[in-house]
Amino acid sequence: MARAMNVPSSPSLQPPGAGLPFAELLLARVGFAVQRRLMSPVQALKRFQTEAVRICDIGGGLTDEQAARVVVIPRIFGIEDSSRACSINMTIDHLVIVDELIIGLMEALLAGRTLPIEISTANVKPSAKPKPGVLERFAEVVEGYGRVIANAGSLKTAAKQHHPWFGPLDAHGWHCLAAVHHTIHRRQIERIMKGIGGVGLEAVDS
Repeated sequence: MARAMNVPSSPSLQPPGAGLPFAELLLARVGFAVQRRLMSPVQALKRFQTEAVRICDIGGGLTDEQAARVVVIPRIFGIEDSSRACSINMTIDHLVIVDELIIGLMEALLAGRTLPIEISTANVKPSAKPKPGVLERFAEVVEGYGRVIANAGSLKTAAKQHHPWFGPLDAHGWHCLAAVHHTIHRRQIERIMKGIGGVGLEAVDS
């Protein structure tokens, strides 16, 4: 795998919302359908929380300059091309945005309704300069997410909300997506770490 490099002044990237390459999107759809079938709510929550701990462990060991440094990485499975140029703070900010959105979606679906919004990958991109305390905010959102799942009944809801890549998802589908999403961006964070000289990443390719 090519080594990540410091971001150039004008990296040539696709615009936000461009999506995944067609073949990768088809593979992602099949893989995610299998994961939704195989993962229980407990397993999905454990994965969600385990990945969050790994992310917090990485982010908590960085200086402010390291956390804010934008790095271009080779694109990894599951992220758009525009997401290749990010800092660790930006990646965590994206996780906060998405996790908060999924909490709202699941609460609505559990109440038998959908949210009157169109979900778009372009609309959940992070700020170029996230506000201070983004890692602490992420930890708070992860804790709140756990409470939502603990207080929920069955996640196999009749109501479903459309995802631009995976179609209509019930609350269980969005829960599984949140877990998978954490894994994808934990891998992204580890590759950004390589670009800023991070060490001790024994699970970079897991």
